[in-house]
Amino acid sequence: MDGKPRPHVLITGKPGVGKTTLITKLIPRLPGQAAGFYTRERRDTRGRRTGFEIASLTGDRGIMADVDLESPYRVGKYGVDVEAIDRIAVQAIRCGISDPRVIFIVMDEIATMELLSPAFRRIVLDALTSPKRVIATIQRRPDPFLDQLRSRLDVALFSLTVENRDTMMDRILAVLADGD
Repeated sequence: MDGKPRPHVLITGKPGVGKTTLITKLIPRLPGQAAGFYTRERRDTRGRRTGFEIASLTGDRGIMADVDLESPYRVGKYGVDVEAIDRIAVQAIRCGISDPRVIFIVMDEIATMELLSPAFRRIVLDALTSPKRVIATIQRRPDPFLDQLRSRLDVALFSLTVENRDTMMDRILAVLADGD
């Protein structure tokens, strides 16, 4: 290592622009082992979104939110299972921080549903202050916690658009290789 700071990478953009697609394509190209989680939309047979699945990079899965989920936690039409976030996302990040083989912590995504978990908020901050490199998607909307993350000096923030999404992977991989 040349002594230059190695920034964390946060990817933001409008819903549906391809943030999750980008991060899942990045994972196998990372120059080192990764741990973490990603989310995926769940759709019914007619193609309507009914909720979100959460999965660790090691294969643990759960339903994070669903239109039919009874929960005291709601985001729009979705009931949110905060225990699933803690069991899968928080645990995956915790394991990644403690595993000496892991270089990268992947989080898809840091957003309204995940932020309902106090344990998730804490582990995000723990990951950012650990020696690991964080690569995450982050919701665009203003929020004090999200604003704090985006404004960190050790973060490179990338805004994904339809126009730049074909070149973004190479730009991010260059930052991860250089640390610039």
